[in-house]
Amino acid sequence: MELVGATLGLMMDRRVMLLIPLTIFNGLEQAYVQGDFTKSFVTCKIGIQWVGYVMIFFGVVDAATSFIAGRVEKYTGRIPQFTLAAVANVVLMIVMVVWEPTDDKPVYFIIAGLWGFSDAIWQTQMNAYYGVLFPYNQEPAFSNYRLWQSAGFTMSFAYSNFLCIWTKCLVLTLFLFTGMAGYYVTELKRRIKTPRGSMKSRASFSSLAMFKWKKAKDEELHVGNYLGTVDPVDL
Repeated sequence: MELVGATLGLMMDRRVMLLIPLTIFNGLEQAYVQGDFTKSFVTCKIGIQWVGYVMIFFGVVDAATSFIAGRVEKYTGRIPQFTLAAVANVVLMIVMVVWEPTDDKPVYFIIAGLWGFSDAIWQTQMNAYYGVLFPYNQEPAFSNYRLWQSAGFTMSFAYSNFLCIWTKCLVLTLFLFTGMAGYYVTELKRRIKTPRGSMKSRASFSSLAMFKWKKAKDEELHVGNYLGTVDPVDL
């Protein structure tokens, strides 16, 4: 119950509010590629037997990009990666609206691969960004992230049978544009409040503080055992 209360309390933070649309989009886009893309494009044109292969390729690209994105972020920062992922998603959604699907199989793998590329950036960098914004409230921060991401999943599958593809792409685009606007605002505010030279040090401060706390506890335990006054269970 404490975590629930902390999660609801943090939800009132303006930074969380600004990130909610983009976090919902994160859930929407995953549900879209897993449900609507495979059903309305892959199955209809090249057959259900190809769904597994296309999604395997999606997963491989997603995993590879996730591995690379975290290492590249230290050189590029988050903003270029978020922007690149957003542009990739918008282009893909435009293609899906105007494109007349054919039985050309490589096209479906290309679309799945590009979507896996953008999804990897959303998954890794959104998660990390919540941790950077709330270094002292990480549990409720990540709870909020999963809550709104799951809300996006639920929304997508709830309206899946009632909306056509172009309407679903329109919903995705609206959440993406609104979410990116909120994300840029949070980045701007964070950079204004944080001196340029201390941005990296602040990100690592939480880990350093935890290390010092643990070291102090270990020393207290050692001294207490030596004097016979401290029970390890009490610590």
